Amino acid sequence: MNKNISILDCTLRDGGLVDGVKGHFGHGVINSIYKRLEVSGIDIIEIGFMDDTKKFNMDNVEVPRSEDFSRLITPDPNRKSMIVGMVMLPVVTENMINNIGPKSESIIDGIRVVFQKPQLEFAYNFCKQIKERGYKLFIQPAMLNKYSFEEAATMVRKMNELKPHAIYMVDTYGLMHKQDLFNYFDVFEKNSDKDVAIGYHSHNNFQLGYSNSIELMQYCKQRPIIIDSSVYGMGKRSGNCHTELLASYLNHNYGRNFDIGQILEIIDLEILKLHEKYKWGYSLVDFIAASSDRYYGYIEYLLKKKTLSIAQIQELILRVPEEKKTEFHKDIIDDILQEYQSIVVNDDSTYAMLKSEISGKEIMILSPGPSLTTQSAKIKEHIKKHKPIVFAINVVPADITANYIFLSNARRYNHLLYDIIQDDKTKLLVTSNITAADNHAKRVFDFSKLRIDVQDISDNATLLLLGILGKIGIKQATVAGFDGFSSGVNNYSSDYTALCTIGDTEAHNKKIVDYLKTCPVKLEFITESKYS
Repeated sequence: MNKNISILDCTLRDGGLVDGVKGHFGHGVINSIYKRLEVSGIDIIEIGFMDDTKKFNMDNVEVPRSEDFSRLITPDPNRKSMIVGMVMLPVVTENMINNIGPKSESIIDGIRVVFQKPQLEFAYNFCKQIKERGYKLFIQPAMLNKYSFEEAATMVRKMNELKPHAIYMVDTYGLMHKQDLFNYFDVFEKNSDKDVAIGYHSHNNFQLGYSNSIELMQYCKQRPIIIDSSVYGMGKRSGNCHTELLASYLNHNYGRNFDIGQILEIIDLEILKLHEKYKWGYSLVDFIAASSDRYYGYIEYLLKKKTLSIAQIQELILRVPEEKKTEFHKDIIDDILQEYQSIVVNDDSTYAMLKSEISGKEIMILSPGPSLTTQSAKIKEHIKKHKPIVFAINVVPADITANYIFLSNARRYNHLLYDIIQDDKTKLLVTSNITAADNHAKRVFDFSKLRIDVQDISDNATLLLLGILGKIGIKQATVAGFDGFSSGVNNYSSDYTALCTIGDTEAHNKKIVDYLKTCPVKLEFITESKYS
């Protein structure tokens, strides 16, 4: 049994990355978390970042100089816990090294240096100067999965020349399963001195931080290892391995004596209120990001459109080039989306069929705005009196029978498909950007030809349907539920029809008004609308 296993708690540093916190815990909370970790017996406590682009703030764990850490906390002079800080080389300037004074003038014992693969030479020279200043050196190569085993071996051998305290396996996006971890560990084990600790920094995209840590403890028989964790798993997005779980496991299986009560006090007094407000932990976005090996920003961007199915999003992000996959590029994903939606179909027969069915008849369009529900009596009265051909857009009305359901939104298609199938009185019209299920979407219109060349309203479903009706010679239609957008309210008739995220609602409405002025189909509004 390996008795040389250490916990490095990174609550104040990695936990501080949580959106909304951004290192701003507050001075009292910083000291409370640090002191209780120290009393609990945690081996190594990471207390924050060094970043020379920041100004010192007593409430924030990001500090510009190594000496500033002593202004944040006051360690017990008889402490047993090691204290470390971190420098992230992709963030700081090249002058950062000048802000790191000698170890004799600092309360921190070690410095963790994060770098990415292309920065190896610069990182080596930076780390060399850290070591010369007397600090314990922790080597942290980000996104280890981007290194082949041969590249990882070369990196380890080079950094081993500096005789670091530890060199880390950093699973930046939580992609590693057990065997991946073991394979990299074997590379690190073979290519570094025996007294250099091997560290493991996990993330919980696949919920493997804790289980992988246990597996590594059992796999490593003699080499000193360091496992990173944070209290309550606090960390950006999916978070990290939980310190309380790790400490409890080591108490029960490795003869350690961590004071779990002190860690639980941190959770109760400080962390739960942060979690309630800011949230972190397992999420659909992070699972898709990890399973696709793509930056989560791409998934969030596509999800916010609320017009794509999850299957479509998975397909789209896999088209992001390898060299662009680890950071968000809006132009790249916009080009991919436009190409994906430009599926060319021959829809001449579809237009001809629709024209033969509705020409010469009164047309009524039901858009999915709130008035579809609030003014349903008025709508039904109009239908009873005029007996129009009814088109419902991205919605199946609860108490109105529509002759056609028009769907241009893949998520709504998936929600509504089987409701539509059960109603054999309703014909289904879809645009070609939708991946049809069970071959029910037989009337398909070429989305690329319908798409409107105006940013933000290019895929507005009501406008797309008007484009179809205009092409078959319809000159006039009655519309209900085409209410327009307002800030701070639900702009749709039900939760399921929250189709898109609108930023500037006034600008969005104006674009629609301007488009309607040129639309060949003139609208008569029977419910209140910002467009009338």
